[in-house]
Amino acid sequence: MTADLYAASVQALSWDETISMAIAEGIEPTTTGGFYQVLKPRCAFLLEHRGSDLSTDLAALPTSVSITTSFAHGAPAAIMEKLGFTFAPGQTIRCMAMPPAATPPACPEGVSVRRLGSLDDSIGWDQRIQVESDLFGYPATGYVDRLRIALAHMLPQDAHWLALDATGKAIGYMTMRYTRGVAYLQGAGVLAAFRRRGITRHLLSLAIDDARAKGFDALVTTGWDDAADTTWHNLGFTKILGTLETWERPLVQG
Repeated sequence: MTADLYAASVQALSWDETISMAIAEGIEPTTTGGFYQVLKPRCAFLLEHRGSDLSTDLAALPTSVSITTSFAHGAPAAIMEKLGFTFAPGQTIRCMAMPPAATPPACPEGVSVRRLGSLDDSIGWDQRIQVESDLFGYPATGYVDRLRIALAHMLPQDAHWLALDATGKAIGYMTMRYTRGVAYLQGAGVLAAFRRRGITRHLLSLAIDDARAKGFDALVTTGWDDAADTTWHNLGFTKILGTLETWERPLVQG
C-alpha cells in the first residue's frame, strides 16, 4: 500500500506539475521513443518508461537536450550511471493519516479565509497568484504567466483557500490537489509578518475536512526546503513515504 501511495504521490506532485506547466507553454506530453515524456526544445522530462528495454531506449535519446527523469517506480542505478546520468535526490514525500473529525482551530483574530471557486473570480485569482509570487520571489512575468495558466488547467482537481488580513489583502494560501487517487497538499504559505499566528494550522484544518468529505483516508505533501519539511512534520505529516528519485543528464554541447 505504501509503495502504491508513493508512486501515485510522485505522479501527483511531479508529473502533474511538469505537465500543467508545459501545457502553459503549449506543449503536451507524448509517448515517444519508449517514454511518456514532456519534450521541450532544450530539455526532456521522462515521466515513465513504457518501452521494452530501458537501457536501449535511454541510449537512443538525443544528446542535444538535457534530460531529467521522474519515474514513479525508480530506475536501476547501474543502468542510469552507465549512460551518464547523475542521481539527484528530491524532496521528501510525507503522509498524514486522516485524523478523526474535530472542531477546527479558530481563525486568528483579524484574519478571514475564503475559498476560491470559478475562474470568473478574477480578483481572487489575482490575489492567489500574487501571494504565491510574493512568498517565493517569482519574477513579475514569465513563470507567473505560466503558473496562472497551469493552475487554471488544474482547477477541476484543485481546491484553493486564501487567508486575508483585515484590509482584504491576501497574506497566505493553501491548495489541495485531488488527482491520481491521492489528496495532495500541493502548496501553502503565509507572509513572514503574519506567521506564528496559527494561520497555516487553520488552513490545514479546512484542507483536512475537505479531503475527508471527498472520501480520502490520508493526505500527502512535500516541503520545498528543509524548513518547510520540518513544518509539515510538526503539523502531522510524520510518515515518510520516500524521497523523490530524479536522474539528470546535461545536454552535450556540440
